[in-house]
Amino acid sequence: MRNQSRWDADRLVFLDETGMNRGMTPAFAWAPRGERADSKVPHDPGKNVSIIGVYGLRGLVAADWKHGGFNGDDFERFVRELVLPKLQPGDTLVLDNASIHKRKSLKNILRAAGVRLRFLPQYSPELDPIENVWSKVKSIVRRLEPRSVKALVRAVKAGFDAVVNSDLVGWFKHAGYRVTSA
Repeated sequence: MRNQSRWDADRLVFLDETGMNRGMTPAFAWAPRGERADSKVPHDPGKNVSIIGVYGLRGLVAADWKHGGFNGDDFERFVRELVLPKLQPGDTLVLDNASIHKRKSLKNILRAAGVRLRFLPQYSPELDPIENVWSKVKSIVRRLEPRSVKALVRAVKAGFDAVVNSDLVGWFKHAGYRVTSA
């Protein structure tokens, strides 16, 4: 936290995973006075779909999804094939402390590309602006109430599209990063 205001926010990209399913529905709704707000939720929401994304002040860098969770091989492939081609030497990839993020081979791949690797302190979502991205994306997914995996993927894309630069600038500043480009 002491050093984060010195980091060049334009060169920071944050990576995180989240889970969603086709049973997501809004937590709140409006209804005429005296009437119930009602929604249908499938009895079986299906397997969770894991979404992995990378955001910086430049917007969405890369994203992918799969049924179930990402393992170390999936994660490394994602970084190598989808993230690294979009990063420049001198960029910093910021990760939480999930065990799949701590592979030595991943550190070597990033170092060879000239990309710095930083880990957030444990249990520090307030320092990770991508947590706000997921919050906005999930609220849009809930509002769209996708009931198939195809609809869920479309809803996630709609959520990604709804994240605008002013959101990212605000979330970076809120997390304590010095933003000079906005």
